[in-house]
Amino acid sequence: MARRRDVVALVAIVCAIGGAVAGATAALIAALVLTPTEPVTAGDVALMALGYGATTAVVAAGLGTAVAFGALRRVSLRRILVCGTLGTAAGLGYGWLGGPWAWHHFGQMGVVGFLIGAVLARLTSRGLKAKLESERVEASA
Repeated sequence: MARRRDVVALVAIVCAIGGAVAGATAALIAALVLTPTEPVTAGDVALMALGYGATTAVVAAGLGTAVAFGALRRVSLRRILVCGTLGTAAGLGYGWLGGPWAWHHFGQMGVVGFLIGAVLARLTSRGLKAKLESERVEASA
C-alpha cells in the first residue's frame, strides 16, 4: 500500500512541475507580447510568472494525477507530461493572447489545452497502437 501511495505522490509532483512550467511559460509569453498600460518592472513579471506557475502547479497536481491514473493508464508518464504541459501552455497562451473572451476564460483555456494534450498523448501512445493492431489481426483471422 505504501508503494502505491509513493507512486501517486510522485505522479502528482511530476504533474505539478509540468503545470508550473506551463503556467510560468504562458505568463512570460504574455509579458513579452502584450503591451501593459502601466510601467512594469522585471520584478512584476517575475511575480506574475511565479503566481501563475504556482496556481497551475496546484491544479495540475490534482487534474494531471486523476487523468494519468484514469484515462491514460497505458500511456507513458513522459508522454503524459510532455503532451499535457505543451497543451496547458498552449491553452494558457491562448487565454492571454486570444482577446477579451479568452481573458475571461483563462483558466478554462488551460484545462482545455491540458485535455487536448492528454487526448493527443493517448492517440500517439504505443499501447493504443498495439491494441488496435492486435484487434485488427484478430478481426481478420
